[in-house]
Amino acid sequence: MPTSDDRLDPAALDPGVLTAVQTVAALDRVPVRDAPALLGGAARHVDAAVRAGLLVLEDGALRPADRDVAAQALGALPEDDRRALHRRLAAAGLPPAQAARQRDLAEPVGLDETLARELERAAFDAERAGAVGVALDLWTRAAARSGDDRRARIRRELRLAAQAHVAGRSEQAATVLEALDWPALDRDEAEQAADLLISAAYKSSGQSATRQRLERVHDALPADHPNREVTAVYLAGIGEHFGEVRARLERALPELRSDRFSPGFQRAALSRLLYATLLTGGGFDEGLLAELGALEAQVPDLLLEDTVASKRAMYAHVADRVEESDRAIAALLVEARVAGDAVLTRTLLVHAAQVDVLLGRFASAARRLEERAALSGDVHATPAALRAAGLLALERGDFDEVVRAVGSTPSDTASMGRIARSALQGLLLARTGSPAAAIPHLEDAVDTAERIGVREPGRRLWVDVDLARARVLQGDVDRAGAIAASIRRLGEGTTRRLPALQADRIEAWIADARDRPRDRADRALAVLRASSAMEWVPERARVSSEVLHLLRDADLDEETRSEVTSTARSALGLIEDGTARRALAADLERWEEADLRLLTPAERRVTDGVVAGLSNKEVAERLHLSIRTVESHLRSIFVKLDVPSRSRLVARFARSQG
Repeated sequence: MPTSDDRLDPAALDPGVLTAVQTVAALDRVPVRDAPALLGGAARHVDAAVRAGLLVLEDGALRPADRDVAAQALGALPEDDRRALHRRLAAAGLPPAQAARQRDLAEPVGLDETLARELERAAFDAERAGAVGVALDLWTRAAARSGDDRRARIRRELRLAAQAHVAGRSEQAATVLEALDWPALDRDEAEQAADLLISAAYKSSGQSATRQRLERVHDALPADHPNREVTAVYLAGIGEHFGEVRARLERALPELRSDRFSPGFQRAALSRLLYATLLTGGGFDEGLLAELGALEAQVPDLLLEDTVASKRAMYAHVADRVEESDRAIAALLVEARVAGDAVLTRTLLVHAAQVDVLLGRFASAARRLEERAALSGDVHATPAALRAAGLLALERGDFDEVVRAVGSTPSDTASMGRIARSALQGLLLARTGSPAAAIPHLEDAVDTAERIGVREPGRRLWVDVDLARARVLQGDVDRAGAIAASIRRLGEGTTRRLPALQADRIEAWIADARDRPRDRADRALAVLRASSAMEWVPERARVSSEVLHLLRDADLDEETRSEVTSTARSALGLIEDGTARRALAADLERWEEADLRLLTPAERRVTDGVVAGLSNKEVAERLHLSIRTVESHLRSIFVKLDVPSRSRLVARFARSQG
């Protein structure tokens, strides 16, 4: 079969075969049932073209086997003959979109407003049919054919940019938008263009490049041009510090809500305020969401990614509302796929994967990431994708994959990527028993987040808690306490429960480190009871494991002990196999096997030493007891647990200790 590396020799082909290949190349796809009408006499040569490897038959249609070879075949036609072929095909009863494309190909390059209007109508038809790629091609042609009607040209260029963005070609969209005749845009067009430019440029190049593009547009406008006000407000919503962005937008709110700005402009500004409020620790603001919902009804042709449903899908889980995100993502994914919105589909798959991880559905998360990689080719390309892939690997215990995910992110990545990168490095070290090595990475994640005003723990992957844990293990309980206080303040005055739970959790570790058994037990029980409302399933399992450990020596009554067991078992039943489930299963087995009520704290400590393989003398030295006292404790332990010997005691506890 000829390939793009081969040069096609038209003279070496049967003329009928060559005509068949040229006709299919001109159309790109020819249904077999339409071949006689479209190919004419050349239809008799289709079988020969297929045997020669020039055409393929797929799904009931003929296609070029190699597009470059097909282009060579079409290019072998003299220009007048090629245009004649396109004119014949345009008149052959093709669907409107294909007929318009053929008419465009039949005409010389140049402006033609009549043809531009025909292409525009066909592009709208393609949009309504959900044929995003076809619509993008037609809008590109319509914009290129636009004549002296400036308003029509601007309208088509805006539509072209929107379709390019929806089709996943965000760089193309940003380039078209930046090149618009901005002084000629009316107020609504300027607002639409600025909003779309920010979205497209951010997806293609990141926040810094987005600001640079919009600044170029802003600076190129005359000083007294009214569109400078539009670009200035949008620039206020872009910055390297989300606290400053939030403050600027909040100061501008009275003016933004006035009649001077359109509903579309107000919606765009409030959307940025919603995001800045979330990242700065202000939670998922229902008041702003309600306002956005009211404005949404007044904005025609709103992209799916800009709807309130999209905000709930992508933001709610950051502020602990995981199940809300789960429901919103499920509904929006259907809409995005039906609409052919490739960008939103890829984005939602990443958020769906992270939500699946938070809900303990690891197999589903893996499938989402595989689908996303198939659509984009790179599973770790964005901070959100890195967070999802890294968290999934951590929860599954695939630590090599965590290393690969982190390694796929450049060390000089932008701030959000750096937060995710450092957080995952720190979490990996912390969860594999290296708290001292984890601290610098966890601190870097926290410090980077603080530098850009990201106070929301959910966007920091709650590494503050892991940092506090590492501090406790290193004996630095004061700094751990400061972290707990900071997290607690975040939840004050809100309905959020997770910040208070996480603060109590840290304080329980501190009580354990300071050997305050009553305080430790009280806090551990409070944490366990509060954890029943947690939507973050693997973390709920980790909380249960910790509580079983913290209550190891507590003198609990039968009712409380039963409550602890039941709550831990409930957490175990929610999560798929992974590190958190395996750890909880082992801890729960130890908890249920060892009837701790029968042993005093001193007897339990002696048991731990014996099970660890220490001799009576070594146990005595570790616990600062006499050997005779250790022997006395052992005799009491044997009686209480009904074990006849030291070896049986070790055998009973070895599995849970290991």
